[in-house]
Amino acid sequence: TQKYASFVICIRRHSQVVRQRSAKPLFPSSILGGASKKNDLHSAGRFFDRMAFLLILFSLSCMEETDLIEYRTLEEAEIDRTLFAGFERRQVVCMCRRRENDRWVVRADPFVDQWDEADYCMLVDCLRNTVRTGGFVCAAFSDGVLKGFVSVESEPMGADGVYLDLSSLHVSQEMRRLGIGRALFLRAADFARARGAKKLYISAHSAVETQAFYQAMGCAEAQEYDQGHVSREPFDCQMEYCL
Repeated sequence: TQKYASFVICIRRHSQVVRQRSAKPLFPSSILGGASKKNDLHSAGRFFDRMAFLLILFSLSCMEETDLIEYRTLEEAEIDRTLFAGFERRQVVCMCRRRENDRWVVRADPFVDQWDEADYCMLVDCLRNTVRTGGFVCAAFSDGVLKGFVSVESEPMGADGVYLDLSSLHVSQEMRRLGIGRALFLRAADFARARGAKKLYISAHSAVETQAFYQAMGCAEAQEYDQGHVSREPFDCQMEYCL
């Protein structure tokens, strides 16, 4: 909203200048609602005041939900099932991007990706273990309710140990496309960079929307595949992000 605030200040300054001027009217009477010529300058000032007020309302309406999002690193003790009570994993998938016969293809494979109670329990165990072993778990909160999270493992991966594993990145269904995923990803990258890693490793969901997100972040196909990830999720796209 800073750009709108600056524009409002500029308009208010114009309003003050117009009120002080006694030169030729800046706007004709027809634009200012039929004001007489001797009141044109005063009406022009009121015009700028009204413009400033409307822009303030517009800037407030354009304020992104992410302006109200709190990001913080999680401790092991606070990670439990209730933490995800307001989180909705549901993802409707229509098109997938997958590697088949040594080439990338996009094809229809509709399904709904949703977590059941067992999945949430496994998630809690995995995130607790990530924190316990020196990894990174960061969450996004809206009005105190968790709406997104990311995790990075502490153990180096790859033949030369250049990777750290971005083991999860999810945003609640109703909060997607608001920049939360990007903010979480960048925090994960900062953690990995501070730990001396050269790359993030991502076993990415094959949905074209998920792939588009990682590509927009600058990720590319991994130069070295982790076979553990490949065997657990054979349809995932193995990707990397250079730090």
